[in-house]
Amino acid sequence: MAKPNIIKKAQLIEAAKQCVIENGIESLTFRSLAAKANVSQGTIYHHFQSKERLMIEIIENISEASWEELGSISDSKQFINDALSSALSRQQSNSSFHQLFLSLVVMSLHNKQMKNKISNLIKIENDNLSNILHKLDKDQWIEGISHEHLAILLNSLIDGIAIQSLTVENFPAEEIFESLYKLFSLLINIKGD
Repeated sequence: MAKPNIIKKAQLIEAAKQCVIENGIESLTFRSLAAKANVSQGTIYHHFQSKERLMIEIIENISEASWEELGSISDSKQFINDALSSALSRQQSNSSFHQLFLSLVVMSLHNKQMKNKISNLIKIENDNLSNILHKLDKDQWIEGISHEHLAILLNSLIDGIAIQSLTVENFPAEEIFESLYKLFSLLINIKGD
């Protein structure tokens, strides 16, 4: 029997992430989430109102946790290593982050409200990375490129790799991320000279 409405939204988000991991994004429904969390579908509707809202909240949850973890790092090389490891983990076949994110991007092409939510999420991602880059080095990493622009370029690069990783058969994600690490390490070494 379903529990009364005493479950926290964060618990539902965790249950939703498990539903996606276990059964794939296409199987995420309010019914499957209600069964997983042992609550009524009405409880799910109360917290999220729509599947799209649920998907956005899952993405926000994953993103916030990642930036919180990365924001505490004060060493540039450690940040690059941990940030790329986090990005790589989001590209694995059992990861739902980019599948959800890209599904929402496609939805936003025809839905102004969704477009505004995705735009805000991307802005937060770029601002978080820009702030970390600035914290690690107050000067520009590359002469003539601001922290803000570098953050946009790096996030776009990671999202572009995600598209390839999700669509290209046998995409060498680990090798690509090793190459990115070398590229970013070179950037730090050049900056240090």
